Amino acid sequence: MAKQINPRQLAHIFCRALLSPSTFDTKRAFEKFVTDAGDLLTDHFGSELANPASTLADVTYIGVIANLNSPADGGIFKDYDVEGQLFDDNDKNEPADPASTEMETEANVAFVVTGADSDIDSKSLDTLLQVDFPALIEQEFDDYQDCPEWRYIQKEASFNHSEVSEYLVHTACLQESSIPQALLPTVQLAREHGIVWILFHLG
Repeated sequence: MAKQINPRQLAHIFCRALLSPSTFDTKRAFEKFVTDAGDLLTDHFGSELANPASTLADVTYIGVIANLNSPADGGIFKDYDVEGQLFDDNDKNEPADPASTEMETEANVAFVVTGADSDIDSKSLDTLLQVDFPALIEQEFDDYQDCPEWRYIQKEASFNHSEVSEYLVHTACLQESSIPQALLPTVQLAREHGIVWILFHLG
């Protein structure tokens, strides 16, 4: 019997492939995969690729522009690269110049949550939420393996740097019914603002 891969597992596989260029034999092979992934998204959700994947300062990008199938609000692409243009001023679908947008070369760290009541400026949100786990749960453990919420994070993490106790969790891969109550507000906050990744650490 063939392996049966469910959507949650498929999301993990895609995330690992897209975030691990070293998985591929060459940079060109990785860029081809990123381009194919972009084509898959635009085929299903509207818009089209303005340019195939290319790498600048070790970060790989695709260009996306609107077409006749694009939702009026920009659809799934509207919350990403908010300084870029999906629709041009004349509503014409002319390819964008990939070099015209100033690109970040460092990881997109939107903000740091240091406690459950932290104030958050919604204008600063991007794709990664860093969470100081001890400050979030407001409880200390001699060994965080004794904390069920921390064990849950370890189990659900797509990537980890266990030597320094950092775990990267993909918000789309979490089943809401299984999320511990202490973590649920943080996950809901991330989802509400279109944040894809949460990095939990021990400070």
